[in-house]
Amino acid sequence: MKSEEIIEKIKAEVNKTGFPLELRVSKLLKSRGYFVNHSAYYIDEDEGKSREIDILSHSNRKFKDEESNQDVYVRNILAIECKKSDNKPWVFLSSEIDEYDDPELEELFVWNFGDLKPFSLISTINIKEAHPFKHYKYRARSFFEAFKGSETGETIFKALTASVKASLFDGKEKMKDDICIYYPMVIFDGRMFQAILDESNEINVSEVNSVLFTFKYKSLNHAKTLIIPILREDYVEEFLEQLEGSLDVAVEQAEMLRNRFKNLG
Repeated sequence: MKSEEIIEKIKAEVNKTGFPLELRVSKLLKSRGYFVNHSAYYIDEDEGKSREIDILSHSNRKFKDEESNQDVYVRNILAIECKKSDNKPWVFLSSEIDEYDDPELEELFVWNFGDLKPFSLISTINIKEAHPFKHYKYRARSFFEAFKGSETGETIFKALTASVKASLFDGKEKMKDDICIYYPMVIFDGRMFQAILDESNEINVSEVNSVLFTFKYKSLNHAKTLIIPILREDYVEEFLEQLEGSLDVAVEQAEMLRNRFKNLG
């Protein structure tokens, strides 16, 4: 076989994987000012093993703490798994939001402030108003990969679990003066559908560019409800714009509280 033929076959094999998607997502993140760590390792505390997440990325905002004359960073931290499927659409079985779906947004924060206690009082009301999660009427409950011959969702479940475990582990490692908001996230190169029960009790299926999955994660080490965005590749940039807007609101809130407590002192 000629070299040219081997190269074309290798290219075809590479394009079957999620790696080109990972590189495209990385390029997009960097263009928006994110720091990107590929194949970042974390410890799976439930199984006691070292594993890797496709992308661990963060976007910084900062302001000056005049009292200490130090920069305080506010960060969105994304733990992203990238998946691809050409002929097996992902299907999410969804229903309307209920009282069990939305944990307080504080649960997304990792508070490690030492003496910077005022920041724990940041109001999440304004952050929620600017947040992309508010646009979703439904939450995904279950899932499967269509046309596989059986209702298997193993690939989806592994992606969700990896993003959650990486977020929980990385949250333990951050510097004490950081304000960190973690987002486990799955980005998909393929077709996605949502199935809901309509008012006439018929299943209504529609193609979507994203869903939010309520993941009630419980293990020997953790018990946490997380909201995980699952995004088609063509929707990632729009979602990031909204996410970054909510980060700007978090910074405004932090600055306001720092000034208020400084004046009280």
